[in-house]
Amino acid sequence: MKTSIVFMLLVGISSCNGDTPPPKQAEPTTSASVAASVAPSASVEPPAAAKGTITAFAHAATSGTVDKVGEKDGAFKPDGVKDTVYDLEYEGAATAIFVMTCDKQGELTSEFDSDTLVGDQTIPKEIAGILNAGKTTAGLVVYEGDKLMNGKDGSLAPLAEGKHKLVLHISKKDIPKAPVRAFVLLPDGSLVKSPVLLPK
Repeated sequence: MKTSIVFMLLVGISSCNGDTPPPKQAEPTTSASVAASVAPSASVEPPAAAKGTITAFAHAATSGTVDKVGEKDGAFKPDGVKDTVYDLEYEGAATAIFVMTCDKQGELTSEFDSDTLVGDQTIPKEIAGILNAGKTTAGLVVYEGDKLMNGKDGSLAPLAEGKHKLVLHISKKDIPKAPVRAFVLLPDGSLVKSPVLLPK
């Protein structure tokens, strides 16, 4: 009995003297440790902008001497009117081509617009005039070598990346004797424009 009491007293004294280690405290968080634990976000490269270049735009030697196309979209047969013909050298991809009248400074006049857009396809606002849909403009027929580049409806079959030597035919009796510019629409919706081409 006396032995049990002595043992109990010794246990109590040991507890009071702090032999049991205190609970471990969490280490303080520092700004350095926070920074080390956060992985830097990976940078995302923006998509590369589409590129296109008109390297030449000129009156073709055959302009006014041949009749290959009609005035409306998809008219690929002679219509009794001599074609106005342009040579266009272009590098890049393309979804549409335009030839539009302008003044000598290059500002569009909307006297005459032709393009490869059809139906309700809208002309980009940067170059749209009073007529802003494909069905309201003259048709533009595009050849690369002997190959017709328009679809059955008159729209341009998309041009792949690379260099292109194109011949553009327009059938219209009363095209104004005015300067013109060519525009090429890229797949991303941006436009490439030619220098001003003065009338012959």
